[in-house]
Amino acid sequence: MSDTGPKPPEEASEQAEKKAQLEALFAAWDERGRVEGTSPPEDVDAELLRARRAWGFDPLRLWLTLTLLGAALCGWLMVSTRHEVAYWLQGDAAPVELGDLGERYKAGERELDVASNQYVHASGLFMTHESDGTVGGDGQGGADTRHFYLCPLFDVVVRTSKPFPDKPFHRAASVEVDPAWIELLEQRRAFPYDLTVTAEATGRLVRGDQVSRWHARPVVHFARVAHKDPRELWLLIDGDRPEDYSHFAMVWGAAVLVLLASFGLLGRAWLRRRRGA
Repeated sequence: MSDTGPKPPEEASEQAEKKAQLEALFAAWDERGRVEGTSPPEDVDAELLRARRAWGFDPLRLWLTLTLLGAALCGWLMVSTRHEVAYWLQGDAAPVELGDLGERYKAGERELDVASNQYVHASGLFMTHESDGTVGGDGQGGADTRHFYLCPLFDVVVRTSKPFPDKPFHRAASVEVDPAWIELLEQRRAFPYDLTVTAEATGRLVRGDQVSRWHARPVVHFARVAHKDPRELWLLIDGDRPEDYSHFAMVWGAAVLVLLASFGLLGRAWLRRRRGA
C-alpha cells in the first residue's frame, strides 16, 4: 500500500523555498535579456542620459560649447579673408586700366581715383627703395624671390617677380630731370637716377587699410621710409589674378560646412534632451 498522506511540514517548506529560488533566477535572466537586448532604444537613451547627468556630463552643453568655438573660428577666418574672396569673385574680368601714372601725375593728380581690391594694369611706375625678399624654400635654393619697390607718384608699394632694371648710378650728377619731377626731388622722395626708368604691373591693387596681415610687412616698411600712414599707401601685387585666389573660396566653403555641421549636432543634442526630459 502506497503512502498518500500529507507530507511533513519541513519537506513542504524546503520544496517551496527551492521553487522560489528557481523563479527568482529565471526572473533575473529575463531581466538581463530585456536590458541587454530587448529594451527599446528610448529606454536605453533615457538610461544613458540619467547616467551622464549623474556624472555631470551634459551633451547639450558640450555641443553648445563646440558650436560657439567653431562659429568664432569660422567667423574669424571668413572676416580675415573677405577681401580675398571678393577679389576672387571678379572672375576672369579684364584689368582696370590705370594708364601711365607719370602722365596722370603731370596732369595734376595726386590721388588714385580707383576702388580698392581691383584687378588693374598700370604703367609709368618709378622704382625707389628697391628691396628683395623670398617666399618658401629651405635656404638652399628653391625659394620664390619677390622684389619690392615704392612708386612715389601715388605712394604705391609694388610686389613683383620681375628683376629690377639697371639704373645709371654712375652718372647721377648728369641726369636730366623733367621739371614735372622737381617736386619729388625736393621732397627727397626720389633720386634723379630713379626717374630714368619706369615699369608696369598688372595685378591686384589694394588700399593700405584693406591689406591682409600676411601682406602688411612691406607696406609698413615703406610707410616708415616715406613717413606716411600705412593706411594711406597702396599695394599692387603684380601677377596676382582673381582666379589665383580660389583657395580662399575653399576656406569659406569649409567654414560654412563646419558651421552647418556644428549647428546640426547641436540641434540633435537638443532634441535628445527634449525626448529625455
